[in-house]
Amino acid sequence: MLEKKIEEKAVKGVREWCASKGITLDVAKLNLRGNRSWPDRVFLWSGGNVLMVEYKQPGKKPTKLQENKHAELRSMGFEVLVHDNAEQSIKEITATILTTTGAD
Repeated sequence: MLEKKIEEKAVKGVREWCASKGITLDVAKLNLRGNRSWPDRVFLWSGGNVLMVEYKQPGKKPTKLQENKHAELRSMGFEVLVHDNAEQSIKEITATILTTTGAD
């Protein structure tokens, strides 16, 4: 499956889950000119919570440049996930949101 399709399916699934729980969510695509090392998506929800996610084709790994950017962001206290499976991405992202909101 293409990275784009995994990303689209995961974002849709997380949005639907949040809507069903009454959780306000915003998801942005990071298109930073000249800086291709940033994660693909940033998920934002109430309480000032931020989660960044890099999507990859199944079995693919982040480039060295991406790994360095992810490490830099993590050292600043941001959570960065890497996913190559939409279902697993939905599961992990919603679990992260759940831990900060207490939604059922």
